[in-house]
Amino acid sequence: MSKPGALFCRLTGSGPGALATTALWGDGAADVLNSCFQPKGKTTPSTMDLSAILFGRLIDPEAPEETGEDVVVARTDETGFVIHGHGGAAAIARTARILSQLGAEESDVDHWRIHQNVSEENRKILSTLEQAPTYRTASILLDQFNGAGRRTQERIAQLHADGKEVQAQALEKRFYETKTIARHLLVPWRVVFIGRPNVGKSSLLNAILGFQRSIVNAQQGTTRDLVQAQTTIDGWLFEFVDAAGIRETTDELELEGVNRAKSAISEADLVMRLFDDADSMTTIERARTKESFRIDVPTIDVMNKCDLASASQTDQSVLRVSAVDGSGIEELLQTIVQTLIPNPPQPGDGVWLE
Repeated sequence: MSKPGALFCRLTGSGPGALATTALWGDGAADVLNSCFQPKGKTTPSTMDLSAILFGRLIDPEAPEETGEDVVVARTDETGFVIHGHGGAAAIARTARILSQLGAEESDVDHWRIHQNVSEENRKILSTLEQAPTYRTASILLDQFNGAGRRTQERIAQLHADGKEVQAQALEKRFYETKTIARHLLVPWRVVFIGRPNVGKSSLLNAILGFQRSIVNAQQGTTRDLVQAQTTIDGWLFEFVDAAGIRETTDELELEGVNRAKSAISEADLVMRLFDDADSMTTIERARTKESFRIDVPTIDVMNKCDLASASQTDQSVLRVSAVDGSGIEELLQTIVQTLIPNPPQPGDGVWLE
């Protein structure tokens, strides 16, 4: 049974869920629904008002004896509908099969958004929004979908037009700086642990994550490969990299680990330089002088094992933590966030999306 012009696609994410939503649109959409949807009342899809909803059952025309699926149908526009039903895999597959049998062609979300007159810019934002890893990053993207970035650009243009150059340049600078945040709405901020072998990098990584992701062993050089794990801090996605201890070595396997650690540093957003209870401020200052990284990568110095009675005293430029009892971990996490995101966007702020 052919219904030319009818298209459908799934709007909810992949995989099973409590509910699934399927969009159906095009010149033949109402006819397709009339053929498979049995409403509880007398109103049919072709006669329902815009924004109205109908409750009923989706019936397979080739197996009318089956009970069918309870669904809610809503009309979005003159030729567009959404079908809300059970989110189980079998129900989702049945809905797609029924619509296909009636001549509707499976399409994709982007074509549905074009039908909905969503601008190209907002289609890109929605595509990114669907991949947002946290509520915070999703909220920022939703603000941009609702025009926050566009309003910021218009405000800058208006300030220039009014001759308010100081204000315009300040807002422009603030807006430009959000490009870094925009790049990390989906991609995690990368924090690389460095330090001599056995200083406690693996233990600290495990303490931050809350589970044993990295091997802890008293033997020097245990971490010969990069150990990477992601977690969320204050609504931002972070990837922590436990690299091999950097030191001179003739062991080929350990040397490869050192080289990989150096490569990780070159790609880091932040380097966390670890020391332990045996290190004095003189040792730390010497490391600061000797080790140089990219100019634009911030570094945090951390003394691990501060729970030990033998731990050296340090000044306020060194954070003191203990991977064993957890002391200082919360302050460390907040320092990481504040270092990388000192001015996070507030609700409604524009962000420069590239």
